[in-house]
Amino acid sequence: MNHMGYDALNIADGELRVGLNVFDELKQEARFPFLAANIFFDEKGLPVGKRYLIKEFEGFKVGVVGVASPDCFDEKYLSRTSLVIKDPEEHLRQLLPEIEAKADVIVLLSHLGLAATEDLLGKLSGIDVAIVGHESRSLHSPKFVGKTIVVQGVPKGGSLGVLELRFDRDGFLKGHKGKTTRLTKSIPVDPTVQDLVATYRRERTAARRAAHAKRRKKELMRKNQKFLSMTPE
Repeated sequence: MNHMGYDALNIADGELRVGLNVFDELKQEARFPFLAANIFFDEKGLPVGKRYLIKEFEGFKVGVVGVASPDCFDEKYLSRTSLVIKDPEEHLRQLLPEIEAKADVIVLLSHLGLAATEDLLGKLSGIDVAIVGHESRSLHSPKFVGKTIVVQGVPKGGSLGVLELRFDRDGFLKGHKGKTTRLTKSIPVDPTVQDLVATYRRERTAARRAAHAKRRKKELMRKNQKFLSMTPE
């Protein structure tokens, strides 16, 4: 994601499921902010990421805010941590006036699924674009929910979605155009990303072999202990 030039990442269950120590390492390595408007490390309200981002372009500013659904987090996992996932609507209501005062356009990164995002947008105002995740399906073209342009990511990186926004000289959103391009084998491979993937696969294979060897060693030790316990002194 550093190589691809991402501006922000919306934190959800996938990022936190790896463990808080690994999550913190990933956050430190990233050259872009991790966002979370409704996820906290504890009941005291320490956020796991930035509440929102203001990205300045030539002539206008874009506010980006992200939320995740409490339903996508496993209760057993949450019980082993101090993480608190709060109501997305409640925290967006708190943040949107602050973001509106700083940005010309507001983009919502929504890890709620399409139906829940549409329901949320029906209760809030001021969001210009919503990018939806947390589902296996996808939208192949943008749609409107009220005055909000809604697009949805394609699972497992099977396609690339592009949304172009048009602004007037005063920074007001005047129009949009969106499309989805399937990432087929006809598209050239990026050498840097290819090397990163190859390195990851080698490390994953080595880790799996080491874990298998460790399990095998423990099994042999248990068998030997059982044999010794059955042998007369």
